[in-house]
Amino acid sequence: MQSGMTQTNGSPEFPGRFTFGTGAMSLKVTFCLRRLPSLTHEEFRDYWLNRHAALVFSLKDDLKIWKYIQSHPYPDAVLSSNIQKSRGSPTGYDGVAEVWWERLEDLEVALSSAPGKDASKILYADERKFIDIANSPIWFAEEYEIIKPQGGRNHKQTTL
Repeated sequence: MQSGMTQTNGSPEFPGRFTFGTGAMSLKVTFCLRRLPSLTHEEFRDYWLNRHAALVFSLKDDLKIWKYIQSHPYPDAVLSSNIQKSRGSPTGYDGVAEVWWERLEDLEVALSSAPGKDASKILYADERKFIDIANSPIWFAEEYEIIKPQGGRNHKQTTL
């Protein structure tokens, strides 16, 4: 469980009710991305995964980024379409980005430093090349881990 949260009334089956505490905790930005209308899905994916990711990686120290995750839509569009229809949900996003900091203080330090401010401007300028900013919700989030993976996990990892 993350520092800063406490759990009450827990059991081995379900951890119980969570309440927010006052301790240090990691912080993340969640960014639900919609591509610019001028880009195909493939162009958006290629730019985001191969160019923007490399840029984020190159600026991670200036911004004190602890973790960066890109979630791309599963290639089988029928699978997503079926679950959307079964729930009456709208179509999904073109992707979801998560940017993590270990502590709020890390983000504050990064954004108050000259290198951090410059890096933030560089990333925003690049995002405007492929993201429909006005239609892409973004927010800070606290994460509550309800089910923790046991053992190994089969996931794709990209190394830059």
